[in-house]
Amino acid sequence: MIGIGAATAFIAAPATPVESAAVAAEDHRNSRRVMGRDLEEKEFGATEPEPSARSVNPAPQSLEIEPRPVPPAPPKSPAMLSAKRSKLEKIRPLLRTDLPFTETPGCFNFLDAALAEKHGVFETENVSQHSYDPHALQIINRFPEGLILDCGAGKRAEYLTNVVNFEIVPYDTTDVVGVAEELPFADASFDGVVCLNVLEHVKNPFQAAKEISRVLKPGAQLYCVVPFLQLRHGFPNHYYNMTAEGLKNLFDPYLKIDSQEVIASGLPIWSLWLLIMHWAAGLPEPTKSEFLNLKLSDLMHHPVAIMNQDFVTKLSADKNFELASTTALFATKPPVL
Repeated sequence: MIGIGAATAFIAAPATPVESAAVAAEDHRNSRRVMGRDLEEKEFGATEPEPSARSVNPAPQSLEIEPRPVPPAPPKSPAMLSAKRSKLEKIRPLLRTDLPFTETPGCFNFLDAALAEKHGVFETENVSQHSYDPHALQIINRFPEGLILDCGAGKRAEYLTNVVNFEIVPYDTTDVVGVAEELPFADASFDGVVCLNVLEHVKNPFQAAKEISRVLKPGAQLYCVVPFLQLRHGFPNHYYNMTAEGLKNLFDPYLKIDSQEVIASGLPIWSLWLLIMHWAAGLPEPTKSEFLNLKLSDLMHHPVAIMNQDFVTKLSADKNFELASTTALFATKPPVL
């Protein structure tokens, strides 16, 4: 059922029959992000997990609200270095030949200065890190010898040999650097694509959806999650939230939509919790404490009746933009020279 969740998700496939499979039960521990910012893994430390294409299980998460600086990369184990080399050679034949790139021992980098400027990509100290939920794992585990594209992968705690980590940031686990609007892969390259809380940060999500659909093999599945009622958050930008209809509209021209759902990490309680937490964070004391001690019924008055309350008038300007019900734009057309 599609409601007022913090995020909506759907599973889709090209318009050819695909074998359906039951999706594992959701668990709140697999909620990957707060405010759409990826959550820091408690388990990710100096010891790097061995690379694998085996079935993996989602790990518990800590609930970090604010973005965190990119942590130092742990030393790469010989096993990971070997897995990197093997995977990059497996990816190489899939790369487009019409786009320039640089190659390092760690990744293929298609993000030059011109492409970054075109798509609004700039350097950030924030780290994007999360674990896979059961829906993503179902697709990944189905093709241990294939290749799954993780579009906007972030920094992965476990380096999987059957997942191509595509990112705008060259983390130590990133395989290919580029932008979703111009995926550097040949048509029909991947056995599946997962794209988790990414398209809200993309300048042109319609073009990104077209590209994601293009690189799917016939019969392959897409699992895509985007926020709906989430607050503004940048990684490094935040352009669009989407209704379920909006998300469907992106992919409808190219894929057969199998289902749309509100998953555990998209339930409305996340939206409510985030709003209260971030509203309180934008208030000075003692207004903050007074706000947190309000009864829910105190907030059920018409907004006009409580517009002059301190918890409204003393909210910081930055928080007003972050939590805004609407934003307004005023513009002028330049004169003809």
